[in-house]
Amino acid sequence: MSGPSANVQTTGNMNQTSKNGGSLFRCLLKPFNGDRSASKASLHRFETWANLNDDKDVFKNQFRKCSLFLTYIIGPNVDDWALAHMNEARANKTDLNL
Repeated sequence: MSGPSANVQTTGNMNQTSKNGGSLFRCLLKPFNGDRSASKASLHRFETWANLNDDKDVFKNQFRKCSLFLTYIIGPNVDDWALAHMNEARANKTDLNL
């Protein structure tokens, strides 16, 4: 099978519940550093991890989900891009299409 691989490793208690839906399943996500050949796979890993945690508060709020995603975009080639998108998200916190 060719194409990006999710390669998502999770840990956590599947039966855990609390007021906010329980703890996030941890995932070993690698930061994206701007390498375009890895962009599709990086996005796929984040989306898969987010799907596993979609009942958690951070993923129910688009601004918080977007902010969390941007924490995984790190490096001199992408820092300015990530900062610009964080500023845009902050200015449009209630936009459901962040």
